[in-house]
Amino acid sequence: MLTRTHLAISIFFILLFFPFFENKFVFCGVMFVSTLLPDIDSSRSKLGKNFLLRPLQFFFGHRGILHSFTFALMVSMLIFFFSQEASIAFFFGYGLHLLVDSLTVRGITPLYPISKKWKGVIKTGGWSEVIIFVILILVNIALLIFRLPFLFNFITYLIN
Repeated sequence: MLTRTHLAISIFFILLFFPFFENKFVFCGVMFVSTLLPDIDSSRSKLGKNFLLRPLQFFFGHRGILHSFTFALMVSMLIFFFSQEASIAFFFGYGLHLLVDSLTVRGITPLYPISKKWKGVIKTGGWSEVIIFVILILVNIALLIFRLPFLFNFITYLIN
């Protein structure tokens, strides 16, 4: 899937679970970063275009170990020692990316190094992805309006 679709899905889940996290800035920040992180193994992704990340692309093929729950779980366990909330947000964001990519024609290998693939029918950048993206934008706007009083109270709390 394209970066915009991954971000729209991430925003959807952030809006759903925002009230339940104590450190909202950590939750949102880690969710956004971890949602984009699996694609650093592709030179065509937003993060993968960074010159400093190019060596990773040499060692890891696109949708290899970085597109697996094996990797997500290992990193989440490391983060857990520093922050339980950040660990949950990381696994959630990273896992959402993997689940969404498993719906594409190319699929993922979720339990790397076991070679069994999860594949779907959605073509990355195709009409079905555009429709999913538009629906997510509309749902996110509705959720934002529904959550607006809560967000306003949170911002007021921060200011005072």
